[in-house]
Amino acid sequence: MFGILRPCAAHGCPSLMQAWRAHLCGLCLTLRDGQGHGARLATNYDTLVVSVLTEAQLPSGTAQRRTAGPCALRGFRPAEVVDARAGGARLAAAVSLVLAAGKLRDHVADGEAAFGTVAARRRLAARWQEGGARLAAGVGFDAVALAATVDRQLDVERSAGPATGVLTLTAPTEEAVAAAFA
Repeated sequence: MFGILRPCAAHGCPSLMQAWRAHLCGLCLTLRDGQGHGARLATNYDTLVVSVLTEAQLPSGTAQRRTAGPCALRGFRPAEVVDARAGGARLAAAVSLVLAAGKLRDHVADGEAAFGTVAARRRLAARWQEGGARLAAGVGFDAVALAATVDRQLDVERSAGPATGVLTLTAPTEEAVAAAFA
């Protein structure tokens, strides 16, 4: 799991924490159902906001929830989760996979060690990219635009010098977020 956004467990109300977990577990299970168990590594806290906001726009009482079986990350307890068929969960899973694929390509380009060989990381990135595009197409999202901004980040980093401004360096990230929320 990666990402920045997380609710504060110490100060958050229990119902908020339960709702957040429902989206987190729903995203994880959607990744599993859409791309296999290994794709659960692409769970991205930040994309949960997409799922949360999508569900918040639904008429009251129409949220798609189901009870999931025990999971080690939940202390082997069942929980109410966002259904993997929900549009927000599928969109969040698509964005997570595309971003994780970009992150793997970035690690390869930077020569950073992650796991496996360079060829294996490239194959995994391609598989996650394809899976993300497939999930995205199912909810009417163009993953190509998101992938292009992630790839542009590599170009920006290569051409950056000591005087390059932070807004120039983060522009592709801004565009990726805008694409996901559009």
